[in-house]
Amino acid sequence: VRDAIKAQFGGQGDSTQDPYTMIFKMYDSDENGVLDKGELMGMIKQLGLQIEDEEVAQIVDAADVDGNQSLNVHEFKIFFKPPDIEETGTKSSGGASKRTRGGGAAG
Repeated sequence: VRDAIKAQFGGQGDSTQDPYTMIFKMYDSDENGVLDKGELMGMIKQLGLQIEDEEVAQIVDAADVDGNQSLNVHEFKIFFKPPDIEETGTKSSGGASKRTRGGGAAG
């Protein structure tokens, strides 16, 4: 899913807004500031990927830091943004760090 997001949207955005924030807002259809499982499923399917409800639930479980069963923009960016890209959209000069929550896999 990360690769599909990067391929589809990686070059979008302007100097004032991170492309991952733009993607998040594009799929937050009810504009409540979080992506629920249905909105995330819609995003993934629109990217042309086949995914099951259980897999979407696993993504949410892995990325949901605050435990509300949905992803806010910060959780979305931590999970989906490639680890070698900083907030400015440039590659970091240090080694890539693995993002995990509670000892789980980065996905």
